[in-house]
Parts: sequence; structure tokens; C-alpha cells
Amino acid sequence: MRRLNSFPNSQNLAIKSLFSFFSSLSKTHNTNPILLNYLIETLKIPESRALVISNKYSHIKSLEKQQTVRQFFRNVGLSDNHIQLAVSATPKILFSDINKTLKPKIELFQRLGFVGSDLGKFVSKNSFLLAVSLEKKLIPCVKIIQKILADRTTNENLIRVVSRCNWILTRDPEKSGLLRNIEYLKSCGIVGSQLSALLVRQTRLFCFEELKLRQLVLRLLDMGFSTDSRMFVHGLDALCCFSEETVDRKLDLFRSYGFSKEEFMEMFRRAPGIIRSSEGSLKSRLEFFLKEIKFKKSVLVHNPVCLTLSVENRVIPRYRVFQIVMSRGMLKKELSFRSMLLLSEENFLEKFVLSFGEDAEELLLAYKGHKLGPVTEGSEGSWYYAMKTSSGLFHHHEAVSGHFNVLSAMCLSSRVYVDSLLLVRCVGFSDTHIQLAVYRKPSILFADVNKTLKPKIGYFQQLGLVGSDLGKFISKYPNVLSASLERKLIPCVEILKEILAEDSNNEDLIRVIRRMSWDLVVIDPEKSGLLRNIEYLKSCGIVGSQLSMLLVRLPRLFCFNDLKLRQLVLRVLDMGFTTDSRMFVHGLGALCCLSEKTFDRKLDLFRSYGFSKEECIEMIRTAPRLLSASEERLKSGLDFFLKKIEFGKAVLVRRPCCMMYSIENRVIPRYRVFQIVTARRMLKKDWSFYSVLVLSEENFLNKYVLSFGDDAEELLLAYKGHKLGASS
Repeated sequence: MRRLNSFPNSQNLAIKSLFSFFSSLSKTHNTNPILLNYLIETLKIPESRALVISNKYSHIKSLEKQQTVRQFFRNVGLSDNHIQLAVSATPKILFSDINKTLKPKIELFQRLGFVGSDLGKFVSKNSFLLAVSLEKKLIPCVKIIQKILADRTTNENLIRVVSRCNWILTRDPEKSGLLRNIEYLKSCGIVGSQLSALLVRQTRLFCFEELKLRQLVLRLLDMGFSTDSRMFVHGLDALCCFSEETVDRKLDLFRSYGFSKEEFMEMFRRAPGIIRSSEGSLKSRLEFFLKEIKFKKSVLVHNPVCLTLSVENRVIPRYRVFQIVMSRGMLKKELSFRSMLLLSEENFLEKFVLSFGEDAEELLLAYKGHKLGPVTEGSEGSWYYAMKTSSGLFHHHEAVSGHFNVLSAMCLSSRVYVDSLLLVRCVGFSDTHIQLAVYRKPSILFADVNKTLKPKIGYFQQLGLVGSDLGKFISKYPNVLSASLERKLIPCVEILKEILAEDSNNEDLIRVIRRMSWDLVVIDPEKSGLLRNIEYLKSCGIVGSQLSMLLVRLPRLFCFNDLKLRQLVLRVLDMGFTTDSRMFVHGLGALCCLSEKTFDRKLDLFRSYGFSKEECIEMIRTAPRLLSASEERLKSGLDFFLKKIEFGKAVLVRRPCCMMYSIENRVIPRYRVFQIVTARRMLKKDWSFYSVLVLSEENFLNKYVLSFGDDAEELLLAYKGHKLGASS
């Protein structure tokens, strides 16, 4: 038999026409004209799709139910466009019983947080969920997801997961792999906040086939990850999106720049996120770091997170600032570009831009100038034109080293409300404060001065933030100007005031507000864990001045989720602290900033000097702040005390505060004085070096330097000589 495409063209065309004719006959034979017209004219469904639906439901004689369903959807917040998309995708819902089928499911989605237009958007994209069993699939799956996300304080993550994993909700969790995969991930050490974070970021991973998930875990283990490492979950998150072929291509890219396979694997273990970057992005970053600024490969191996940063928006702008401050000797000590690069935006601006006074504007221009656009003097669309035609609000827009005033460039446009700028000027904002505030939160320029800005600025002034302090605060945290004054700012501040009441020092309140500014914006104290955490800390015996001290030192601890705070308290109790001890709050303060991995590293450091685990824990209970010292500082202290001056270990176990002092600025200088006075027998009785070390600066100088008359100058030189520089 000859194939169709071997027929002459005329015969081919005739056959196609004949097929089309019979096809149209079959379609129109079952078409429901009433329903077809309703779908096309009322619901605006495309004719081709409407024809398919009307054929399927050709038995429908009345449109009463369909009109009722449409009205129900409109009543719960769906737009006509949402309804059109939902019915086109899942026609069945148009013929469903409202009370038995649609309403219970819509109410479930509303309880999850989908309301109004958000509900419409969700239903239009996931209309098939309205045809899924509520009791057998939707509710059981949602409960499983809620249980995993239980320690999260916001419903946003639940909404995100349900939106992204709609297909999970269509399966019976008992029969699907969902529960098995959750248990398997838990067996790999991924629990609590790590499990919930993974669910939010990589929802589809939870419905992998059992074999596929286990193969993924094996790939990770083969790459050197261990299940007890906190980076394991990040590796899983990164690797699940990439085939072995893609990983091999990226490995080949690194090899082409001289990295070994082992170095690449070490970088991936330290910063799994590098594998998400495209090969083009990785290539441009490797080119810049290795060839442009001559980073050593070893620096990138130990700090691979550098390769996850945007070259255009972060690396190059910060390198411009780095070049300026280093070439002019503006820093008191040498600084690596790496340490500058890894700082948060806030800390970078504070430390390397704002702190340089008159040079701040030039540094800000070097940092953010690439975002201002081209300077075309005659162009009405340029910021130059806006600056020149700005009714003289800014009086110092002359060129500075060939550049125009950054404030004008960043703030001025034909839509800016001048009243906003005048207000912040009047309350003490400098140009730099305004630049930063507008850069971080442009909407403040268009905010209502009397309803939004004045009440909040006035409130912060009442709290004690005035003049340049207010400007500095708002420039760093402009988001506070968009938070509700009545529902968030005032309630939160009143809670803080109540805790700090016994130590009625307004400086502490201001310090806490500065450090909790973001929490003040996002927290509703009634719904968040703030009040619960305060009550829990009180139940642990942290009350009065101890509670206020903890708030001043570690305000972010008060906004931990419930589980995280309780786990922290358990860690402190496991170390032998008791809730009725005054050191308990110090232990809590020290340990909350430290991961278990970092804690174990410091423990291993002490063990390498011969201390037992029990001795280490005793030292921490005596001086919890020991945990705050860097490993490098601890090592130099241990070397000096145990090897240089041969302190007994028992002395350090009983007096661990010795380890908290600066070796360079306190320990060694005082030891030089101690050596002189003991060698010359200038003391009437024997003194231990420990007793010399713990004295306040004033008492030390009076007792061991100034009291020795003719020898005082020599002793002072021994004590402070290292700060005078080398003698000529």
C-alpha cells in the first residue's frame, strides 16, 4: 500500500479536505449550542476549547447551575479572567455542586491564606485541585506540609509550598512517596528548620521516586558531604536541580583555570550555591578574581562564596571602593578585599563609605555611580537635566572632581515631592543620609508627609533619636517609615520599654531599636513569637535586669521561632548551666551566636592543648564569653599562657577570663612590667601574674607603674612602648 505522502498533490489535498469535512460533522453532531454560546460569549473561552467542552457536556439542558457557579467564584474574589482560565483548564468545576464540592475546598484555600485576588490567581492556575478529594488527598497533604513548617512564624511559606507543589495535593500521601521521602530525609539528619527550608526551596524533591532520591543522596556522599554536616541540606538543595553531565561541565570549567577535581569538590562542599551559577557567570567571575585582581586559587578554594556574588553589582563596585581606600591609606590596618567583599550591604556602607566623612560622597559615587545612568547634559531624561531644573532645592550641585552631586542624581525627578525632602532636611538629615535612605527605599520620596512621615519621625524623636542620630538610623533602616505606626512600631516599642523599665536608660532603648529595626517592621507582637519568647525566658528565671541586659546585647534572640529558642536553652542546660544561676543568661548570650559545628571546633582546639571536655565545659560555665573569641585569638592565648609563661592548665580552668584579654595590648605589656618588678624584687610580697592581669587599667598603673617613683618611666615605657613605634 502506498503511503499518503506519495499521492499526487491534488489527491493529497482532496483526502485532507474529506477528512476535515467528516471531522467537523462529528464535532457539530454532539455540540450543545446553548452551552457553547455561554462559554464563548459569557466566559470568553476560545471557540476551539469551548467546542470541546460543549461536546463533552452535550447533555446539559439548563445553564442555571453554571451561572450559579460563576457567581460563587465572583463572590469569593475570582475575576472573569480567573474564571475563564479555571474553567478552560478544568471544565468539570463548572458542573460541580457548590456546597458539596467547591465551597469546602475554597474555604480550605482561604484558611491557608489565599484570599481575594490571590485566591483567584491560585485557583486559575490550579483549578484541577477543585476536582481532587478533600478528605483523602487535600487535607492530609496540607497537614503534612503544615507539620513540617510548624516552626515557621509566617503563612507565606505554606502558601509558597502549596502554590509550587500543587501536584503533591493530588496524591494520596499514604500511597505516594511523600511520607517515605520525609522519613528518609529525616534519617539523613535533615530535620526541623532545615527540613522546612528544603521543602520551601525544593518542593518537588519531596515527591521524587524513592530510588531517585536515594541516588541523589549517594551522589552527595560521593562528593564528600556527610549527613551530620549542616551543609548537607544545602548540597542536596543545589544538586537536585542538575544532572551529572551539567556538574561535569562545570568541573571541566574549573579545571581549565587550574583547579583540581578535589579543589572543586571542596569549594562545592563549602558553598553549594556555586553550582547554581551559569557557566557564563562562573567564567566571568573566575576571569575577574584570578586574572583581573590576581586572587590566588587557594583564596577561592577557602572562600568559594565569592564566586556566587554578582561581578557587576557587587564585586566590581566594592573593588573600586577598595582601591580608593587602600591607595590613600585611609585604613588603620591592612585589609583583604575578600573580607570587604563578604560584608553585608549595611556593614559595608557603614564601615567603608559613611565612616569616611568628607570622602563619603566620592566613595558612594564610586560604589553606586554605575546605577545612575549616562550623564548627557542636554537630555531631558537624564538625572543631569533633573538636577538643573529642580527649582533650586539643592544649592551645591557643582561638579566635584568631574562628578555631580550624588544626592541630586539619586533623588531628583519631576515626580519627587519636595515636601518629603524638606522634612528630612529640617529634622537633621545630611545629604549622605538622604542619599542612602532614598537608595534603599525610594518610596519615601512619594510618601504622604503629614500622614506617614511626620508621625513616625516624630515618634522616633520622642524616643531620643534626634539630629544626625535620627538621620543615621533612618538611612540604615528606611523600612521603618513604611511600617504601621499603630499596629507594629508602637506596640513593639512599648514591649521593649516594659522590659527595660528597671534600667530606665534611654540609650539602651535606642540601641535595641536600632538593632531590632527590621523586626519592628515585620513583627505583629500579637501574632509573632515576641511575647511568647519573653514569657518563656522569664519562666527560665531570666527576669528584671538580666532580661533587659539580654535584650540590649542580643535583641534578635527575642524574635527566634519557638523551637529554635527552646533548643538553644536545652543546649545551655546540657552544658551544666542552671536556670537559677546568674551565669545562665551569659551562657545563653554566648551560645546563641554559635553553631554546634563552630562550638565543636573550639572544643577540639582546647583538647589539642590537653584539656578534657569536662575542663572545657567548666571554663565556659565560668566565662561564657570565651565562646565569643575567635579560634585564632584563643590559640594565641593558649600558646602564650601554656608555652610562653608556662601557666598550669588548672589556673586557666579556674581563671578562664585570662583568655578574654588582648595578648598584644594587655597580656604581653603587663607581663613585661611583671617581669621587671619581680626580677628586681620591687614588691614586698609575691604576686601572681594573674592578679596583675585582672586589675583595671587605673589600678594597674597606680600599683605597678606610678608607685615606683624613679622607675616609673622605665616601667611605663615597658608597658606602653609597643604603641610608641620603633625608636630612632
